[in-house]
Amino acid sequence: MRRLLLAVAALLVLAGSATAHPLGNFTVNHETTVEASGRALEVRYILDMAEIPTIRERERVTADGGTDAYAKRRAAEIANELDLTIDGRRLTLAPTASSAEFLSGAGGLSVLRLEASYSVADAPASGSHAVAIGDRTYDGRLGWKDVVVRVSGDARIADSSAPDSSVSQGLRRYPAGLTANPSDVREATFTWTPGSDAPTTSASTGATGDAAPERGRPPGALGRFFDGDLSLGVALLALLTALGWGALHAVSPGHGKTMVAAYLVGSRGTPRHALMLGAFVTITHTLGVFALGAVALLLSEYILPETLYPWLNLVAAAMVVLVGLTLFNGRWKSFRQARSNERAHATTHEHGHDHDHAHPHDHPHPHDHDHHHHDGPGGHTHGPPNELSPRRLFAAAAAVGIVPCPAALVMMLGAISVHRIGLGIALVLTFSLGLAGVLSILGLIIVSGRNLFARLPMIKRPSFLALPVASALVIVAVGGLLVARAIPPLR
Repeated sequence: MRRLLLAVAALLVLAGSATAHPLGNFTVNHETTVEASGRALEVRYILDMAEIPTIRERERVTADGGTDAYAKRRAAEIANELDLTIDGRRLTLAPTASSAEFLSGAGGLSVLRLEASYSVADAPASGSHAVAIGDRTYDGRLGWKDVVVRVSGDARIADSSAPDSSVSQGLRRYPAGLTANPSDVREATFTWTPGSDAPTTSASTGATGDAAPERGRPPGALGRFFDGDLSLGVALLALLTALGWGALHAVSPGHGKTMVAAYLVGSRGTPRHALMLGAFVTITHTLGVFALGAVALLLSEYILPETLYPWLNLVAAAMVVLVGLTLFNGRWKSFRQARSNERAHATTHEHGHDHDHAHPHDHPHPHDHDHHHHDGPGGHTHGPPNELSPRRLFAAAAAVGIVPCPAALVMMLGAISVHRIGLGIALVLTFSLGLAGVLSILGLIIVSGRNLFARLPMIKRPSFLALPVASALVIVAVGGLLVARAIPPLR
């Protein structure tokens, strides 16, 4: 019973922290601080690497023999990627201290924090000098980048282009209002006048030198809980938690609810079609997570997951637009045909009954005025049947599910990191089922509501005949917004 309670607690922590990093699980964040300290310059570099890139970096830590050796090697490499110039002359940075440690991240994965401090050789001892700092580390990686310039002792600085304090408190607490548009500052300039005081060591106090050796198993809920035999009850509880977690993600903003609703509004889909759409979402979302996970684990040396992810967003957005345009084309033709049929029917009805009959009208009427046209709005189906073909449904589902949730990816990689590969795959599949289950329920509600709505008298009004066309335009509009959102991260 105690183990079961621990399971519940661990999985709740896992669910609550799977997207815990405020900048996202793909990011590599770094900050460079230059301190004018008395008659010397010192530089401090801080790295905060999120869960996904840390997976690859862990292999390098192991190859170096632990975090201490890794920190010393990386500090020397980073020194060559920090460009400090005084009056246009590049100066050498000499590492004075370094440390690295793995901290608990989302889903049982680790995040990596590295700190390195440097002294500046051959710095002038007097006069005013133009100083520039440039950070070329991790070029092209997503994340927070910042430069800080501060002064201590009797040194003076002027005309600084950088703030004198860290907005993120040394990459430990990112401002909530800026996480959607993180800082991207890599360079700074200022004028420095050295003082006569001996240099202080404030820029190097954050790096501790010797760090604890790297442990074999990462910290976090999964690492602590799944260490040992995994019972059937605990595995089932994990799967149920993943199912509920996927359902919760489905009701959060996004996740294709508008797409599914607009697609089914104008079609004559049945509950079977709604369930098929949900099943296809499960398949495409699961495959998307597996593919991106394979990139993170096996191909990150050549393809960065955070580089691929924005392209997936763009592809999905373009697919939404394509699906919407295809629906609009078919539904517009059906709408025009339905309106033409109604006008022809009205004309026939008018000309056939506005005259007097000279003979008794006791024989059977040659036509039935009811026509039994109740298959859809206005007596006709305004969603072409091929909208509901498996191929079209799969295309719509792919537009919804092709982009994997980072939370599901982190959950799978967390299980794999503690050598539970089968469980990781099962968790992702169950997560996708929870996500698609909510979308299926939404589809069933829409299909049932549409069938009920179609029986109302006002459904024959011309404005309601255009509802399928309008729903296709909604899909196009949503896709256009998604494209607009997907383009900036590619720049």
